[in-house]
Amino acid sequence: MGTAEAAERPEWVPVAGIRTAKPGPYFDAVRIAGERGSETAAALCEAAGGNPGPILQQDLGTEATLFLVPPRPDTAFRWPPGIRELSAEDTVRIPAYGHADETITWLSRPTPKAPFVDRDALRALLIRMTGWAPTEEP
Repeated sequence: MGTAEAAERPEWVPVAGIRTAKPGPYFDAVRIAGERGSETAAALCEAAGGNPGPILQQDLGTEATLFLVPPRPDTAFRWPPGIRELSAEDTVRIPAYGHADETITWLSRPTPKAPFVDRDALRALLIRMTGWAPTEEP
């Protein structure tokens, strides 16, 4: 790993292999299953002009895309149906940069400019893509 890459690697990204992390201390994670997740990642990358922050593609029997967003102290945030923000009871597999694994891969890495996916931009995009109209925020 080069010096620049090491300097840009957040402490929660392993140097080698895969580690598991729980949402909360370093990031929260929004999980979107199937093609909708891939389509959302592509649209978010396009809207950001390249790198919108950390996005992981996982395939553990069922395909899902994980959008790593900044951690929030509260959980009162609604998502369209079928989209789930992971809880502290869940775990996320985080691969090292360049780690070859068929079950988890980076679609977009965290960078100093985009350390996380913007939660509000992700939600707004999903509302446009799904046509979901939230009635009230909790």
